[in-house]
Amino acid sequence: MAFGIDELGIDGQNPPRLYARLGSRVLATADRGANWLDVGPPADLSDPLYFSDPSLAVAPDDSQTLYVSESRNLAQSTDGGRSWTIVQNPCVILSGLLLEPRDSGHLFAEGHFLSGFCGRIPKALLHSRDGGQTWDQLIAVEWRYLAIDSLDSSVYVEDSAGDLWRIVPGPSSRHELLFPELSATALAVSPLVPGTLWAVRPGAVGRSRDGGRTWSFSSAGLPEGAVVFKLAPDPADPATLYAGISAQGVFKSTDAGETWTPVGTWPAGVHLQGGLLVDPADPSILYAGTDTAGVLMFDQED
Repeated sequence: MAFGIDELGIDGQNPPRLYARLGSRVLATADRGANWLDVGPPADLSDPLYFSDPSLAVAPDDSQTLYVSESRNLAQSTDGGRSWTIVQNPCVILSGLLLEPRDSGHLFAEGHFLSGFCGRIPKALLHSRDGGQTWDQLIAVEWRYLAIDSLDSSVYVEDSAGDLWRIVPGPSSRHELLFPELSATALAVSPLVPGTLWAVRPGAVGRSRDGGRTWSFSSAGLPEGAVVFKLAPDPADPATLYAGISAQGVFKSTDAGETWTPVGTWPAGVHLQGGLLVDPADPSILYAGTDTAGVLMFDQED
């Protein structure tokens, strides 16, 4: 696919179904990119009065469930994009959608409630327990980066001041400040080791082994001054981590972020844009969404 990709999503089938978002449209492939199908959503979700960046999320616990949000509307498919249900919420503007790993009906998003009969709340972290029909505010901060722990469903948020928070959702949700002024450019949580997180600062990747309270940073093998755009932990190997740098490609660490080496040959003039994903069925395969070259696939066993 030779065009720009805004976001990637993937399910856990073998082979996995890979989704690529282009604006409010979604393309899908079930054969690792050999063939692509436009799967919707069926209508334009945008609202010219309340536009927000579209977002795509695929349910980790249900390979057929995916969501696309834009403005005040949310589209849900439970059959891999063959049909869609539009959820219209007049009170909430959404972006940055994520799903709880063990319950595809529980959603997290950046958003705010509109003025008028809805009331007015500035941008905050919102939580829905009913597939986006209704939303509650978890924490009233405008956040920049968000990651979810697949082991316990807690949410890590860096706010606009650069402070790192941990939010534990539930009937009596709670949040705690973990590390002030972390000022990361990307966050990731280990899917295998409890309490292990990674964060990026210009030119370095940091690891925390205590749930984000203390950090150690390393830049060995990364380009000088590199700004890592995306992090992608390996779902099968706790020591393997990938880092995407906008114009310099993808780098791999096999020692949990201490040292780095390039992955494959990155095309000249191409920028990483739409995400970085490890194939859950074959972790030797890596997908990268780009601004002009569509989805690139790196097979490290070739």
